[in-house]
Amino acid sequence: MAAAWWARLRGLERPRRVALGAAVVLVIGGAALALTAPRPVALAPVATSTDAPVVTLAYVRSLPDAGDPPLTRPVGLALDERYLYVADSGAGVVRRFLTAGPDAGEIGVGTLEVPTYLARDVVAGTLLVTDRGTGSVQLFDDDGGHLGEFRPSTETTTAWQPLGVAADGMGRVAITDTAATHRVLVTDRSGRVLRIIGTDTRDPAARDSGVTLDFPNSVGFSYDELWVGDSNNRRVLVFGPDGDLRRHARVAGVARGLAFLEPAEGGERFVAVVDALTSEIVLLDAEGAEVARYGGPGATAGLLAYPNDVAYDPETSQLFVADTGNARVQIWQVTHPGETDRSGLAEMARRFTPQQVAGIALAALGVVVGVAALWRRRGR
Repeated sequence: MAAAWWARLRGLERPRRVALGAAVVLVIGGAALALTAPRPVALAPVATSTDAPVVTLAYVRSLPDAGDPPLTRPVGLALDERYLYVADSGAGVVRRFLTAGPDAGEIGVGTLEVPTYLARDVVAGTLLVTDRGTGSVQLFDDDGGHLGEFRPSTETTTAWQPLGVAADGMGRVAITDTAATHRVLVTDRSGRVLRIIGTDTRDPAARDSGVTLDFPNSVGFSYDELWVGDSNNRRVLVFGPDGDLRRHARVAGVARGLAFLEPAEGGERFVAVVDALTSEIVLLDAEGAEVARYGGPGATAGLLAYPNDVAYDPETSQLFVADTGNARVQIWQVTHPGETDRSGLAEMARRFTPQQVAGIALAALGVVVGVAALWRRRGR
């Protein structure tokens, strides 16, 4: 029988033999890729702190796309309606990607040294970048043009060390300062200081204060509240509009970036915080109670290495994670309680990794090419 098949194959015209050979290579290569690819990342179990329905995450893929320049050390993220901004501290630039993934160039070449955290003020048309190298906050316009330095109008900030930054879109800017006194400055767009939160951590009498900060990395506005990732104190603090401490949430490791997961059609909101020590995404409810964790240490799909920041796109229900140690940005699909995944990506991500999908697609293409070559032979 083998001899008969070999004779039939030799009877094929050369182009069809080449096509059939390519089909075999595609099938074997695709099958090998699918079989050797890492297994899909399992959903983290919901924490026992609550029995209420919670938001769920599913790993989708990572950036940059194949063929785009690699990232060196992505540490900060910001989003607007069109772009994802990534502070690449190792390269001294802010990379810009379309939210669909393709690379869209660089910002701050020759101006930035060690860009760290980002905030996009869409109404003002500005991008705020904290630069640890120069100890400053730099401003850029919609086209990436440099607008100069942003500095709060107070004498005590002449030697400041800005780190986290946020803009509420209505005129307020919050910046964490990690100089001698660790604090948060709330200003208007002109830099006029409206409020200062934080006491001197060197004062032993202040260490029991609810507003004693130790390397506050992240800051974010949510309605009338200000959330602060108080990293070295392993907690997230929530302040009211007058600077009063409303509540706090304990984090097992080191709280870095945070993002608010708002459902598109109303409902319960959650907060995503990256824990750089445990390499996880921590989900908190609106009161600060931990409800779930995702990720874990590692370099394969859906695992993290010292993540530093997160940003959420409500239009696509996608969570972007600065996976700093792995020099990439991960994309996770977010599904809120009572919702179904609108894109279908979450369910696919539960079943297959991108490598498995690529392998299956290659094998299927090989089958199609092979059937086409043999079909034309039979029809003669």
